[in-house]
Amino acid sequence: MIRNDFQTLKEKLRRLNSKLPRETFLKVYGLEKHIEDGPCPEDAEKPSLIKMEERIQFEAWEKNREISEEEAMEQYRNLVKEIMLNK
Repeated sequence: MIRNDFQTLKEKLRRLNSKLPRETFLKVYGLEKHIEDGPCPEDAEKPSLIKMEERIQFEAWEKNREISEEEAMEQYRNLVKEIMLNK
């Protein structure tokens, strides 16, 4: 059920085809990564500072390390709803 809801919401977000503010994009990215790949492992190595974009995205994923998949989905659902209301 979580995966079906997630895919539906992800598709709705993609169909908006609008550029999200940076902070919102990173929240979306971090939650999507958590839902798709699971929590960021404790021993995961951060990308180097030379690869700044990869590092920023890694940190967005890492911020969600302590939440469950269900909580990540709830946050993602609320975030997509908020984005859709503001478009």
